[in-house]
Amino acid sequence: MKYDFLYEKIPSLKNAINFKKLSFMQKLCLENIYIHYFLNKEMDKSKIRKSLLEKRESLDLKKIKKKSYKLNKKVLKLKEYQKAKVVFCYISFGSEIDTYLIMDDAFNYKKLAVPVIKNGIMIPSLFTDYNVLKKNKYGIYEPQKIIPVKKNDIDITIVPAIAYNPLGFRLGYGAGFYDMFLKDYKGFSIGMIMKEFLSNDIIPQYYDIAVNKVIIL
Repeated sequence: MKYDFLYEKIPSLKNAINFKKLSFMQKLCLENIYIHYFLNKEMDKSKIRKSLLEKRESLDLKKIKKKSYKLNKKVLKLKEYQKAKVVFCYISFGSEIDTYLIMDDAFNYKKLAVPVIKNGIMIPSLFTDYNVLKKNKYGIYEPQKIIPVKKNDIDITIVPAIAYNPLGFRLGYGAGFYDMFLKDYKGFSIGMIMKEFLSNDIIPQYYDIAVNKVIIL
């Protein structure tokens, strides 16, 4: 088949696509990925990251908060979320999509885990109190005390990103924490994004894993 050679370039691609359900935008995205690898193009990920971050930082925070609220609401209505007992959610900072509505719901009605970075590794840690958080070296709040939550116990993960492509592959911040986490993750993964940050320019690489669903507004 036309795309067979892509499965060697991006092992997770086969699991990310379903030819019977691909939307028009997803088909365009897949074709863009095919052309990129067929022509052996170069992709300057750092340049794309810098450009999109600058674009996001230029947005009105009120707009981000308003859209964040609506995106959070959409996540809360998902059957995958409603059935989940353990939720792993990033603590938003700066101009990221705000996650506090999801966090509040998960904290009150489920078990909430949040990321903690220790020795270059991301550890899902039980969230117990808003008042015992500290900033890490990236400027992100995390629990002062680590109470590890097993990855296999996590039903749903909210994955941060600067941007996504229509197939669910993300452009992150470059540290690779979520790439490692998603590699053997068996639960359901979700990304939230404003439509301005849905881009066909994001070309997945060998180690990238797509999220199961991207909520776009």
